[in-house]
Amino acid sequence: MSPPTTSPPSTAEVSPRARSRPLRSASRTGLSIALVTIGLLGVVALFASCLASDLPLVLKRDGRWYWLPNLFQPAGLASLRNADLRAEKRQGTRTTFALFPPIEQGPESTDLAQLNRGPSARHFFGTDDVGRDVLARLIHGTRVTLLVGIGAVLLYLLIGGLFGYLAARFRLWDAVISRLVEVVLAFPAMIWVIVVTGLSPTPSVWLTALAIAAIKWAAIAQIVRGEIFRLENEPFVQSARALGSGDARLLLRHLLPHLVGPLAVSATFGVANAILIEGFVSYLGFGGSSVSWGALLAHADLHSTDQWWLAAFPGVALFAAVLAFHAIGESLQRRSASA
Repeated sequence: MSPPTTSPPSTAEVSPRARSRPLRSASRTGLSIALVTIGLLGVVALFASCLASDLPLVLKRDGRWYWLPNLFQPAGLASLRNADLRAEKRQGTRTTFALFPPIEQGPESTDLAQLNRGPSARHFFGTDDVGRDVLARLIHGTRVTLLVGIGAVLLYLLIGGLFGYLAARFRLWDAVISRLVEVVLAFPAMIWVIVVTGLSPTPSVWLTALAIAAIKWAAIAQIVRGEIFRLENEPFVQSARALGSGDARLLLRHLLPHLVGPLAVSATFGVANAILIEGFVSYLGFGGSSVSWGALLAHADLHSTDQWWLAAFPGVALFAAVLAFHAIGESLQRRSASA
């Protein structure tokens, strides 16, 4: 007699928890990739001058040691580049020791023998029409892009948090700030930043960050105001107030911990949005930096015909950064909703 066979469970018999397990696993994998991406971008931005520079990291020349000349640019090495120092070291003349960076070319230095060359062992991401190394420019552009994205978000979190708290705590301030928030939210953010940077006689990275913060703080003020109004009706807040807690202690001990979640979600999405705005503004020529990812894409659009590498690498970097911050924001949003 053959043993009884058991049929596999039907879809209806599978628990919702079991069905959602592959989705949770995929979500964790995506979050891990996003965190690694942001971590790598942060390291590249922080050590950009050590990864791609015209001068070595450590140098001994004419019996004198130079530490981090790539950062401090000593006057005695002003006219020298890595190629000159490498030739001196090879000949054993004036340079006896040199620790060169991985990319031996700065973002603005040119190699006239390598114009419009594709990716190679000498220039991993190729060169542009004047011989500048695309990878070196991309590395230094990472610093600019993250500086604008994170700097703008930190600034408008501070401004929006302050105005939101004032609106929630003082009725007179509430009326004024609420009307101001409605006016600010009526302006399209992209158009506002383009107008501010375009009208400035000296566009800069900091001006772009300030322009983004000046239009984005209103949404944060709304979140903070609404959350404080909601929390003030909670029993633990009313109990703390009845026990004599002052406004400062109430804010730091009871309100601020509950504001961290919503603000963290808004901040991560905000960094992705700020990076996109900065890229578009730089693409139009108002960003204030020639190595911003948007500026690299603009240069590729104006000066390339079949040099695909000029647009491909900055475009992939921009897409990866925005996608990574969005993935982290969505993960934080799901955790905040399930908490």
